[in-house]
Amino acid sequence: FNVDVDDVDFHDNQKKESDLYSPKAKDTKNGIYEALIRFLPNPRDTKKSLIRKYTYFLRDADGNGKNYDSPSTIPGQKCPIQQTYYKLDKSESAVEKKMAKNLNRKDNYYVLVQIVDDKVNPSLNGKIKVFKFGKKLKAKIDAERNPTYGEKVQMFHLFEGKNFHLRLTRQGDFNNYDQCAFLKDSSPLEIDGVKMSKSKEHLAIIRDYMSQAPELENFEYRPWDESTEAEVMAILRSMKSPGRNFDEVSSRRSTHSENIDEIVNEVESEDDDNSEIEETRTQRRPISNRTSKKEPESTSLDDEDLDNFLENLEEDLDK
Repeated sequence: FNVDVDDVDFHDNQKKESDLYSPKAKDTKNGIYEALIRFLPNPRDTKKSLIRKYTYFLRDADGNGKNYDSPSTIPGQKCPIQQTYYKLDKSESAVEKKMAKNLNRKDNYYVLVQIVDDKVNPSLNGKIKVFKFGKKLKAKIDAERNPTYGEKVQMFHLFEGKNFHLRLTRQGDFNNYDQCAFLKDSSPLEIDGVKMSKSKEHLAIIRDYMSQAPELENFEYRPWDESTEAEVMAILRSMKSPGRNFDEVSSRRSTHSENIDEIVNEVESEDDDNSEIEETRTQRRPISNRTSKKEPESTSLDDEDLDNFLENLEEDLDK
């Protein structure tokens, strides 16, 4: 029973490393963040290798801020926050128009990336993280993925993909992505400094490596529960000004007849690449406990399902 103190678990609180990759140019001395990353397919469902959702950042009466997923992520669903924005923005009151600016909707995208070479935080090299970005960088990626001339970039391909040069410059306190681009030449995925091939040995390494990836599904849109709905409605009610009844405006059971597509076009906000707010819900959920729901946007990939892809390669090697 002479137990060494070092052998006892004292349950020290250890901060869990975030699944999010959040490079910030403002954290560097020269205002430039340089890194090389590689986009990876979602090993659990390659057709969901790119997650998209709309969010709002709202502050309560005490000034505490929080991100809320928008129901408008799902086509055809109305969002009380969006409808409130629409009413405020169309108001003749200058006060209400100013309030509307606090209800800008953000367009967020999430992908898995391998940190190939991070010049600022080299301890991240080799790890798989979730990279969040906005519609400006999405447009830049799309331009190279579907170019007017030349071959499109197979951004999720394990052997024919291209690494992405992430060169972030500082724009105030936020990131500017204008200098980011895919490298000219394609290359295979590298793991521990070894370029992967389609050999059985390397396929086994790839499968084990990809199994360590964070669950991208944790960043999908989540419908509001009663507590979240109560929080949102309380915030919207706090924005009530004389002569207006925002309980009626923001009610989820509103009978307003505005077409949702018209509302979306009216309230489309500026790009949220400047948003550096950490996600508020990143705890993992067992895949088996998730209930299926309609995806807001299914991004078509050129790559096959990862398991089938690797199995097909293995079968080819056996021939």
